[in-house]
Amino acid sequence: MERQLPDFILVFGIIAVVLTVTALASGLVERSPLSFHLMFLGLGFLLGGRGFDVLEVGPHSPVLEVVATLTLTLVLFLDAVKLQI
Repeated sequence: MERQLPDFILVFGIIAVVLTVTALASGLVERSPLSFHLMFLGLGFLLGGRGFDVLEVGPHSPVLEVVATLTLTLVLFLDAVKLQI
C-alpha cells in the first residue's frame, strides 16, 4: 500500500498541472487546427512508456481504475447537466 500512495499523488499532480495549463491555453487551442482531444492523446503518449516514461500505468493498475471512474463520473454529470428536461 505504501507504494501505491505516491503513484496516486504523482498521477493526480500531473493531471492537475495538465488541466491548469489546458485552462490557461484554451484560447490558443481554439484558434489552433488541433483539438484538445488530439493534444491530450499526444501528451499521454509523451508521458507514457513510449515517450518520456513519466507515468507507468498498466491495464490492471489501481490508479487507472480510479482515473477511469472519475472520468466516467464527470462525463455523465456533464451530459446530465446539458439535458433539457
